[in-house]
Amino acid sequence: MKKTLLIGLLTLFPIMVFAQNSDAEKQQLLREFKPYATYFGFSGTEQYLNFANKMERLVVGSYTAGPALEEDPVYIALNGIPYHSLTAEQKQQVETMMQTRRQHLADVLGVPVEKLEASMDAYLNYRDLAHSLYKLEQKKKGVVSTSAEDDEDEKTEVIEIKARKLDDWGGYGSVWMSVGLRDIAMGMGIAPLVNFTVYFESRGTTQVFRYSNTAGAYSIRP
Repeated sequence: MKKTLLIGLLTLFPIMVFAQNSDAEKQQLLREFKPYATYFGFSGTEQYLNFANKMERLVVGSYTAGPALEEDPVYIALNGIPYHSLTAEQKQQVETMMQTRRQHLADVLGVPVEKLEASMDAYLNYRDLAHSLYKLEQKKKGVVSTSAEDDEDEKTEVIEIKARKLDDWGGYGSVWMSVGLRDIAMGMGIAPLVNFTVYFESRGTTQVFRYSNTAGAYSIRP
């Protein structure tokens, strides 16, 4: 099962051009990728192919699932204002903005919004595993990558959040924190859906996050 999935994940081009294939080719893809649909919890193979297609495009940066966060009118009007300075109405606007954007991303990917991050992580984690297994197979064949390439694969950017910054965001786990971490990561050149580490000074804790341009940053490990 894992070997079959690995081969498929390393040949994702058919997924990305599914809509352009002939009917015969589509039927062949539906048969080949049915195990993936089951593995990732999709009831139908076409739903999985849509999900995988959109995820791949999000990863390579060729798709944003709608307007980026910085184009949202609420973000434009309120970003940078400390959370405690917002009115109750403005706080509700921020919450609604992010809920709406998460729902939109979930709809685009074809997954329930309550399983959005878990579904994305399941795909990305297996994608990372497939890449690691592929590199291992290449090494066994004598095709060894350079140490610089290995270091680049394993490199994780670290962001330190001071107590004042976390307070301005309204505390740990707030919507503004999700937005702020996404903005900082983007400013550091960290690509969407790539792991980055956050050290929270006031909590003395370190966590790994990912972000999407649509719905902000989220923690993938405690």
